[in-house]
Amino acid sequence: MTDYFTKYVNEVREERKAKEGKEAVFPCVLKQVATFRKSDPVVLGVDVESGVIKIGTPLVVYRVGEVNIDLMQKGDKQMKLGIVESIEHNHKKLK
Repeated sequence: MTDYFTKYVNEVREERKAKEGKEAVFPCVLKQVATFRKSDPVVLGVDVESGVIKIGTPLVVYRVGEVNIDLMQKGDKQMKLGIVESIEHNHKKLK
């Protein structure tokens, strides 16, 4: 009886991880090191300075202090660039 319950609890946990993991946002700080393509889709080379980057992570630029970013409206504190659609490391696609 406890084996069935343990199995059920594990299945429920895995389902929740799969569902909620797609909705979770993992904050990270990126440093751009190269631009491989400037138009749709933009392809950038970056170093992850802190945090975790995953496919689906939204990319946002935040205004820090009085730094002027041309595309941002006055008073805006952030600008969404897009989302991470794929990740490569040493020319190999990561999942």
